[in-house]
Amino acid sequence: MKSTFLVALANLRRRKKQNLLAGLSIFLSVVMMTTALGILAGIQRPFDVMFDRLSASHLLLFYDSRQNNAEKITTWFSNQAEVDHAAEPQHYFLVTEPLTFGNEKINIMVYVTEMGEHQTRYDRLLQMTGSDHPFPGWGEVWIPKHMSVRYGITVGDTIRLPLAKGLYPLIVSAVVVDPHYVSGMINPNRIWIAPGMLPFMVQIGELRQVIQGIRLKQKVDIEKVWARFKREMDYQGSNLQYSLFKSVFTSVYKIIGLVIIVFSFLSIIIACYIISSIISSSVMSDSRLTGTLKALGFVPAQVTQVYMLQYALISSLAIPAGLLTSYFTVRIILLSVSASIGLTNLSFPFFIVFITSSLFFVVLVFFLIRISSSRAGRIQPAQALRSVAGDIHIFRKKHWFPFRIENHSLPFWMALKLIFDNPVKSSLTGISLVIAAFILVFSVNTANSFNRINDYKTFWGFDNSDLQVYRYEEVLLPVEHEKFMQLLTADEAIKEVVPFSYYDLTIPLPGDNPPEELTGKVFEKSPGTIGLTNIQGEHPDGDNEISLCIGTSGKLDKGIGDSVLVLIENEKRTFIVSGIYQDISNLGKGFRLSADAVKAVNPLYKPDRYLLKLADPGRTGEFKSTLLKRFGESIKIELTIDEQLAFMGITQSINGSLIVISLFFVGILIVSVFNDIFLGIWENRKTIGILSLTGFTSAQLKSVMIWKTCILAVAGILAGAPLALILGPLLMSSITSGFGVVHFPFAIAPVGSILALIMLMVAALMSSWWASASIKRINTLILVNE
Repeated sequence: MKSTFLVALANLRRRKKQNLLAGLSIFLSVVMMTTALGILAGIQRPFDVMFDRLSASHLLLFYDSRQNNAEKITTWFSNQAEVDHAAEPQHYFLVTEPLTFGNEKINIMVYVTEMGEHQTRYDRLLQMTGSDHPFPGWGEVWIPKHMSVRYGITVGDTIRLPLAKGLYPLIVSAVVVDPHYVSGMINPNRIWIAPGMLPFMVQIGELRQVIQGIRLKQKVDIEKVWARFKREMDYQGSNLQYSLFKSVFTSVYKIIGLVIIVFSFLSIIIACYIISSIISSSVMSDSRLTGTLKALGFVPAQVTQVYMLQYALISSLAIPAGLLTSYFTVRIILLSVSASIGLTNLSFPFFIVFITSSLFFVVLVFFLIRISSSRAGRIQPAQALRSVAGDIHIFRKKHWFPFRIENHSLPFWMALKLIFDNPVKSSLTGISLVIAAFILVFSVNTANSFNRINDYKTFWGFDNSDLQVYRYEEVLLPVEHEKFMQLLTADEAIKEVVPFSYYDLTIPLPGDNPPEELTGKVFEKSPGTIGLTNIQGEHPDGDNEISLCIGTSGKLDKGIGDSVLVLIENEKRTFIVSGIYQDISNLGKGFRLSADAVKAVNPLYKPDRYLLKLADPGRTGEFKSTLLKRFGESIKIELTIDEQLAFMGITQSINGSLIVISLFFVGILIVSVFNDIFLGIWENRKTIGILSLTGFTSAQLKSVMIWKTCILAVAGILAGAPLALILGPLLMSSITSGFGVVHFPFAIAPVGSILALIMLMVAALMSSWWASASIKRINTLILVNE
């Protein structure tokens, strides 16, 4: 065993660059895969810890206090064994117009909510900066941290709310983490004011909407308790549940993690090629040494053990180094996420992830070493001792090229000759370049797709309107729907008007399963008028059709033509599924109905929202002001889809992650090309030595290697780039399908793709130039003597 160990150490010292390349390949693969697994495994914990520390409610009920008996609702939940606390109802007022901060408009909708006495124990707000008081003072407001960060609002600043009386000033006294609205991706969001302050801001008649929180002892009982509540109580309202809050917070990080997982498998493929080629080259280059060892008494098993021990030592350094790098990478990411919601020194379940990853790579590397080094045990001593240096495993074919040599430059021809002398190795190098081209083009176009959400918003389930108007029915002199529609359609500045309203319905499920509570939209005109589309079927038409969002369709296992039993206005109705659509706004859940379906059970139904398509979208701001002056307090202009998407800011994290992934693959590409050229020079050192003796300079020989890389890189780009454009949409669709988008709108960026491919070519050529410097170290006299 000692002799085996000494030979392995000697091999490590003799081939430092090859061993470094093998170790670096293992290291990069471990980093990428372990980082992805760590993000996916750890991203759940910060939200769960924050939610429990703040004793947040697992259910938020939104209802009209005039239609629902708040006391009965509170009593019912308090009497359930699974319920920990039923909070007092809290009044809120929805502000749909932009808030004002200095000279800037803050384009978000907010629930202006009074703090409740129970929030000293339940549904607490974590104060990041500002006042230490348990509640905001009179004339003060607490805002969420994501709003503070995005708009640069700090403690002491003043924001102004657009109310009927004008702009109402509130001084920011604290920046907080709200466990239910921790992400800017939920719209409307929520801000907090002092208890009892709302009646001084808006008319008493407008304060009939309340939020009520219900915290359970165990979150696994949410659906069971909610199903029982719906069976026993006549509840006219909506609700938001823990699963939605958590999904919204973790969705972006899940997408990032899944993308990295896919890419990590590609990096492992490249690493497997690099490791196996290095081991195979070492085995063949050491054939004379192997013959000598066998002549001295080494058995085949001992010869194989030399290489297994050699690369086991490399792996014993590369794998822990990769795990350690992944640990700090994941820790930095998750601690950053944790810090954003007020958590510090949070521990994460890294142990299982790291053990799983290390075992996977140990088994993988062991398998590669075993397969690649098995040839060493079959080398015959006599044959090995007679062999000469270099070119011992190159199999050349005569008359390979069907064209005349003189029509091409000599370095170019020699580069092609080297490629076809070892087609297997050249093909594997080409595959690594194909993968690199695929990743770079995929990353650039995926980032471009998220940046251009506004241009493809209908594919995400958003309408294509220029303005969305809300008609108040609670004001003293409301404008009636019919009159409002008449005025809007008569206005020449408006190209199209589509009335709609948000609507809730219940779908009973078989057995003890809780009913499916859905929030959807009811349209008085076809949704297609405003740009909304279906991925299957047609929009609902008439009083017996319904279109389902893809997530709801999957959960109910309903397709085009199937019937669905629903509770609408407490009346059972059967609808036929006419279409399936995709929508990310509610993570793939929802429905679309025709207004005729609601009027069949409620003849008094009238829509209260209007999607406007203007004749001149460039004058949207001017028309908005005109509309507000004309109708005053009877309407409100809600945020456009463009403004809502801008507030969500979901593209920054995804773009940053794709840049990091691309840099990783550029690093892997450099390693792969360097390995190919370096080993190619080593394996062809006899031929290179002969060429050097015939008058070839080092510069000419280096140009041969650069030409070889250039040919393979061009081939890789020509194969990898189209592959990325073909498979990219399918890959992203599989990743985003869990969030309501099964057909990802893949927006191609030609300029960005070309720049990325130029970067790939430059990196490959630079790596080739660097590796080919070893030509100068070939001693032709020694080769001639051999």
